Amino acid sequence: FCNVLLLTGERSGGFCCGKRGKYANVVNALPPLPPEFDWLAGQHNISFLSRKLNLLFSFAAMETTDEFPVLTGPLGFVAIQGRVCHR
Repeated sequence: FCNVLLLTGERSGGFCCGKRGKYANVVNALPPLPPEFDWLAGQHNISFLSRKLNLLFSFAAMETTDEFPVLTGPLGFVAIQGRVCHR
């Protein structure tokens, strides 16, 4: 209906908001954030740090259904697109 670009997993049997968003309220609400986020949300410089925080959480939330490669080298480091990242 809205011609939004969908992720690969959403293309078949995924959620569609429908014409004029009529199905938008069908999705269950997310649970509240843990209390530890209250402190973070109250920081005066959170907007300045938002890109770094977003990268931190998006990297921490990565997952795959494929097998991870066998890592060589020191434990605790992984290379992603040529950059060495500490994990």
